[in-house]
Parts: sequence; C-alpha cells; structure tokens
Amino acid sequence: MELLKQKYSQLWIIEEDSDCAFIYQQILDIRYKTTYFDSIINFENNITSLQTSDYPDLLVLNLGLNNFNLLHMLKKEYFQYLNFIVVSCLDDLDLLRFCFQKGAKDYIIKPFKKNEIIVKIERSLPCNLDTHKFENLNDDDNIIEKWDLNDLTQKEMNMLKFFLKSKNKIVYRSEIVESIWKNIKVHPKALDVHLHNLRKKISKTGLQIRSCPTGGWTLLEDCI
Repeated sequence: MELLKQKYSQLWIIEEDSDCAFIYQQILDIRYKTTYFDSIINFENNITSLQTSDYPDLLVLNLGLNNFNLLHMLKKEYFQYLNFIVVSCLDDLDLLRFCFQKGAKDYIIKPFKKNEIIVKIERSLPCNLDTHKFENLNDDDNIIEKWDLNDLTQKEMNMLKFFLKSKNKIVYRSEIVESIWKNIKVHPKALDVHLHNLRKKISKTGLQIRSCPTGGWTLLEDCI
C-alpha cells in the first residue's frame, strides 16, 4: 500500500543548486513523480497557471542563505492550498516558527540523511487521501448527492466546503470564523457546536476532521 501511494504521489522540488537537485533525484525519482524547479520564477509561472485540484501532493521548498525571497512567497494566497515542507541549512528558531505558522508540515535541517528525508516526506504526504473525491464538488448539491449529507445545516455545509478547500492543511479558529461568519461577531461556542455536529455527520463518509496538537483542525480521509 505504501509503495502504491508513493507511485502516484506527485512531488515538486524547488532547488536552485544543481548539485543538491542531483541528490534529490537519486533519492526521490524512483519513489515519486517528481518535478524540479531551479528558480522561484519558474515555480510561480507553473503554480499560478493551475487549479488548486492540480497542485502537487507535496512541495519540497529549499531555503538557503541567498533565497530569502522564498519567505515572501509563503505569504502568497495560493500557499494556503499547498502541502509543503522546508529544507534549509538555517537552524533558526524564529525561522522555524515562521515556516510552521505558514503551514509547513516539517522543517528539515541540512545536511540530512537519506532515510530521514524519505521518512519525513512519507509522513508529510496526505494520509491515503483520494483527491478525486474532491473533484467537481463546487456546489452544495454535488456534496449532498455524493455523500448523502441531506442533514447538514447551511453553516455546516459552508464549513465542510471550507475544509475541503483546505484539505490536509491545518486551519485555525480565526480562519474558520472569518470564512463562515465574515465580519459578524459570534460567541466562541458557536463554532464548537457547529464543528462538533459536522464531525459526527461526516463520519459516515470516511472523512475525519482531526484536532491537531498545535491547535486547529485538518480534514483527512479516514486512515483507520
């Protein structure tokens, strides 16, 4: 099962150093569908031309001393839909905090060992998520029909669509409230009640809204 998941997982790697790119090729090309970018410009030209459903399963983002403009890229809107890890020679506490705050699944410090990056990439990939489940679910009728969710309230429907849009990414309370209630002030318990009910109702679909140790929640296909 693990080999099957690897075979169909698509990795994008941003690496400006050709020697480092060669190391990645030796480790990853036999395990995944890989695409390499030797500059941020090339990467952005590709990512901005795609629909979010066509994004890679994982982006390996290499952060070095001479490419701190990558940090500005993490602030761009499309990054909220990307599953990514950071690889860097920089062991800096503030930098680690910033990358994890922006959604990094892991932060690997160079020089890394071959087995270390293999395992950490495996752990960062979506948990057996069948992305085809989420295709063409752009309206309430499609979601209800596909998963028989006639009992969802409108708030629960909007919340589910928000999680689907952010699949496999940790989302936080403030993000959910802003998406669902906009500028309306709501009692803190309102989100908890709607989320509790939604989690129960979608359990029959094989999906989980899982709490994260760092706070927030993430939508995953049931891996149990």
